[in-house]
Amino acid sequence: MKKTIDITSLRQKCPLPNLLQLVGLGEYAKSSCESPFCQNHKLWHVFQYQGRWIYKDICTGELGDEIGLLARLNKLNPHDDLAAVLKIYQNIVSSKGKGSKSKGKGTAGSYSPTPNTKPNATGFHYHPADAERCRWNWPVMNGI
Repeated sequence: MKKTIDITSLRQKCPLPNLLQLVGLGEYAKSSCESPFCQNHKLWHVFQYQGRWIYKDICTGELGDEIGLLARLNKLNPHDDLAAVLKIYQNIVSSKGKGSKSKGKGTAGSYSPTPNTKPNATGFHYHPADAERCRWNWPVMNGI
């Protein structure tokens, strides 16, 4: 019998902000900062929408979750290579409890929006300066 991997359980044990810490991108576990994948200072957002963590990379136009991030980092297709991506996610979550705990800011359960942010009408946190740079609502635009 083939062993299945529970995505919901993985997301609960290691949500996107914590996953970013564990893969070495902890400085990007913020509601708004520069993209880790782009050198032209475009914005990157990490936010929660309807109970799920999502990232939006303004530089590439990519919108994704933990699965999309791991697929991107490992040069895999999140749809075609889902089993491989889930195995990677499972390995990261498993190793998290074996002495590889992060220390300091951004550790498990300590995510909070960046300073000077406030929730807008939809509950997203944004920095006042972002309003001028982003005049569109990406969750609605991308069908979330």
